[in-house]
Amino acid sequence: MKNPSLLTKLIIFASIASIIPVIIVGVFAYVQSSKHIQEKVNHEKVQIIRQIQSNIEQVLITIHHSTSNTIESPLMDAVIRRPLVGEDFSIYRELRQELSNLRSYDTKVEEVILLNFQEDWIVNNSGLSRLNEHPDREAFLSYLDLEFNTTWLLLENEAFSEPISTRSCPQTISLVKKLPPRLSQKYGLAFTNIPACSLAEMINVDKLSDEVMITDENYKIIVHRDPDLIGKYLADTKYIDSIDAFTDQAGQFNIESKDYPYTVTYQKSEFNNWNYISFNSIDMLTQESKKIGWFTFFMITFIVITCILYIWIISRKLYSPVNKLVGYIESHWPDETREKKSEMEIIESHINDLFSSKSNLESELREHNQQVKSLFLTRLFTGNYNSTEIAKNVTSFDLKSLIDSWQVMTVCTLQIDNLEKNELETATLRKCLLL
Repeated sequence: MKNPSLLTKLIIFASIASIIPVIIVGVFAYVQSSKHIQEKVNHEKVQIIRQIQSNIEQVLITIHHSTSNTIESPLMDAVIRRPLVGEDFSIYRELRQELSNLRSYDTKVEEVILLNFQEDWIVNNSGLSRLNEHPDREAFLSYLDLEFNTTWLLLENEAFSEPISTRSCPQTISLVKKLPPRLSQKYGLAFTNIPACSLAEMINVDKLSDEVMITDENYKIIVHRDPDLIGKYLADTKYIDSIDAFTDQAGQFNIESKDYPYTVTYQKSEFNNWNYISFNSIDMLTQESKKIGWFTFFMITFIVITCILYIWIISRKLYSPVNKLVGYIESHWPDETREKKSEMEIIESHINDLFSSKSNLESELREHNQQVKSLFLTRLFTGNYNSTEIAKNVTSFDLKSLIDSWQVMTVCTLQIDNLEKNELETATLRKCLLL
């Protein structure tokens, strides 16, 4: 496999050194910003569900107090004991006036029904009638068996022969109070009816929420934008399979529903034990985070591309002298000695060759210099040089300093027959040679 070129290595190294920090910083910024946005959105959902609870409970508390004041008034105490015949017309008229005061746009109340099973009468928006002649007598009578004297109920309008609400809503939320309030034995009922769709309009305040609903203490849906879901239990819907997660007074948790993942925000009411629940699609909650993610991605991509472009340009400029040198070397490199090497290996190899050649040349030069010097001395002794040539060669061979240091110059001429003849001759020869 061919080794990567120096240019490739420069580009890769510079890219890693510049791109990785950019990616790390970008990912860290995205994670932190997404985390803060998610916390902010979740906090907003909690505040919204609390606001919905506050708005609804303000209406319910007003209805509860108004109804309690009416049924505990002296007028009601007098009415509940009368058969409401012709001679009771004046007190009946006062009663109708009191009941009309309970019906208002602010309280959403559209029907108030009073029943007296002992005196056999029923009063509603239609007027006064005898209870034993009313088609819904048995249906109303069943509510005397309620566990508490005051109860919030979800009523199905189709369960009654005569309408219990003036609006065309299939369900009605009713505040049911047993009468008389001060006696232990109850023989009357007061129904303060609110169309369920009126309360559903009040929870339609958060455009980001997928679903906002209100359930009773048994998690039966009593207020929802979809009338078909009203009356169903929460665990029987598509949103959630179990209500085990609703353990605290308020909270927030994520679930994997049958269709989409949701964030559930809930708040339990201390007033009537209703549950205010918001189901928010996690995909919708993370829209802002996704926008930041895409923005961060495009910014990082732009920075990375810019860095790569600059790195490529600068690396080529830095590589240009090396490339020229390698090109020059390869143009003079013999074909039989070429190998797959990197640029630096080629340069290193040639530098080593240059130093080796230099050493060889210096060695050869010293050898030749010695030979020329010997030739010069031989020709000097034979008298082949004039004074000018002698001075020039002495200077050329760097002998002037040596000659200037001599006080006496002696020339020895020896004819050697045998170097091993005796030690004296050998020593004399070495001494002369040294001179």
